[in-house]
Amino acid sequence: MAVLTGIKLTWEDKNDFEAGFKLYRSLTPFDQNNLPAVLVDLPPNTQQYIDTDVLENTTYYYMLSTYVAGKEVFTPNIESISVDQSPGPIGTATEGGYVIGHITLDASYGVDEGTYAIVMAPASAEANVSWKNSTTDTPNTSDLNDGLSNTYACISANSDITPIVTHPAAQHCVNYEGGGYTDWYLPSKNELNLARINRNELSALAMTGSYYWSSSQATASTAWNQHMINGNQTSESKTATYRVRPVRRLKIL
Repeated sequence: MAVLTGIKLTWEDKNDFEAGFKLYRSLTPFDQNNLPAVLVDLPPNTQQYIDTDVLENTTYYYMLSTYVAGKEVFTPNIESISVDQSPGPIGTATEGGYVIGHITLDASYGVDEGTYAIVMAPASAEANVSWKNSTTDTPNTSDLNDGLSNTYACISANSDITPIVTHPAAQHCVNYEGGGYTDWYLPSKNELNLARINRNELSALAMTGSYYWSSSQATASTAWNQHMINGNQTSESKTATYRVRPVRRLKIL
C-alpha cells in the first residue's frame, strides 16, 4: 500500500503582475464567500505546492486565489488545479516500493520533460535471471537514463521464431505487479546507480552485495550491471545470471 507523503497541487499561471497566491484548505466543501483560514501564502509565479501536512484516507478541499493591490481573484485567472500524490524524499515507502533518487529527462526522450522520482520494488520482487538468452545485439537498449524505453525494446525483441529470443530480466520486471501497479521496468544504468549512491537511506530495500542487472546494453554481447557494495559498474555477458529489481518512475517536477 502506498504511503501518502504529500498532495501535490499544480496550476497554470497566466498572469504576469500578481503579488502572490493564497491557498485555502478545508475538510469540508467551501467557496470564496465562506473561506477557511489561508493555508499558505505563495510568492508570484508559483505554479506548484506540495501539502505535506496530510493524512491517509482523508478528503481535502482546496481553493487557490491570486491577488494584487489588495484585490483577490479566484476565477478565471487561475485555471486547472490538478492534485496527485507526491512520492516524498529518498527512502520513502510509497507507490509499491521505495524512492531511490531522481532523474531528469528532456523532451528528446519522448516524455513529459522534467524530474522523475525512481521507485524501487522491495526484496520480495527480486529474481536471479539472465539479461538475454543469447549474446546478440538488442536494438534501442543502450540508453543510460531511460530504463523504461530500454525495457520495452527488450520485450519487443522477444521472438518465438527459432532460435527463440528471450530477455528474462526485462520480462521479470514487466510481469511484476507489486502494489497493484503494472508499469514496472528494468532500471537503466544510471537509474540503478541511484540505489548505490543513496544506499545509506535505503536499508529497507535490503540490497545485497551482489551484482544487479540494468537494462542498458553495453555492447552487442554485454549489458551493464551494478555492485551495490563496492559501486562497480561492469559490462558482463548477457547470458550470465545476476539479480534483478524492478523500478517505476513518477514525475514530480
